[in-house]
Amino acid sequence: MFSKKELILARVIFSCLFSFLVLSSVQAQTPANEDFTGASATTPGTSVTIDDLTFTANVSTGFNVATSAVSDVPLDDGDAAFFVNVTSTTASFTSITISNAASAGSEFSLTSFELGASGGGTSNVTLSGLRDGVVVASEAIDLSTSDATGSVLYSLISDRSGSITFNTGSDPDWQNIDEIRVSSASAMILVFDSFVFAAAAAANTAPVIGGTSAGQTVNDNSTISPFSAITITDADGDNVTATITLDNNAKGVITGADAGSGPYTMTSRTAAVMQTALRALSFNPTDNRTSTSETTTFTVEIDDATDTDTDNTTTVISSAVGPNITAISIPDVAMKVGDVVTATITVDSDTDDYTSGS
Repeated sequence: MFSKKELILARVIFSCLFSFLVLSSVQAQTPANEDFTGASATTPGTSVTIDDLTFTANVSTGFNVATSAVSDVPLDDGDAAFFVNVTSTTASFTSITISNAASAGSEFSLTSFELGASGGGTSNVTLSGLRDGVVVASEAIDLSTSDATGSVLYSLISDRSGSITFNTGSDPDWQNIDEIRVSSASAMILVFDSFVFAAAAAANTAPVIGGTSAGQTVNDNSTISPFSAITITDADGDNVTATITLDNNAKGVITGADAGSGPYTMTSRTAAVMQTALRALSFNPTDNRTSTSETTTFTVEIDDATDTDTDNTTTVISSAVGPNITAISIPDVAMKVGDVVTATITVDSDTDDYTSGS
């Protein structure tokens, strides 16, 4: 048997767990697909909500759910579509924004929808995906012409209307947005239909570079591993590529990279394998570029195919080393005090820009 105190505690735990599960489901709610069938006609204003979608214009305009009988845009296939009539607000209209009314601020993936234009105005619009108020994906489209390039794929149905899908391989951010915005430089009747949504894809985490070091020293006739303690991590487990750039390629050469002579590149591999490969790179400073020393700055960029991290902390100070004397030749002739004697000293470098040597 449970005591009264244990039963109360169990109820509290169950209540908290239930509330958490309910809240989590609400926070993660994706808008339902929308074809406007059965939706009611609406009135003028700046914003209107239809089922799981809120439409917001930057100026007061006319909203209406109707069939294609009210325009020449053939999107609705005989059922209903959503019309935004902004032809009377030409001077001030800029955009219409569609957000998630099912769970305000929650991200979703936009799979496809239909868009058309009627009346005056241009055929050109810009489609943007926003997350937390920031544009994360955007592309301009011409509603009069099919276009299979870029991240927004447009297939013309008729005149200035067509279906839109997304090439998430080109820009995966379309899979993780909380608003859609259609912008135009001129007023027109905009028509929307057949929205298809999916759950938001997990947001990508950028790779992280650590362990870089400044002020490493080496003689200019030696080599050094400038990234011997570098760390590379990627929380998503993505493969990464690397690019290493010197501030001046004349300062030296990196060996061990997969390609390039400045910048140098490393092909795709896991973060752990990339870390090992970068640590093994060797830098050979150019001999005798100066009579004292010079500093080389290295910029490392790590790319997981979605996001990058860049670090320019690594520097190497290479010090000039005087030439070694390899031979001395003195004429083998009789000499007396006051004679001028020419001796030949041979060194292992033909550089004569030295103030001291060793």
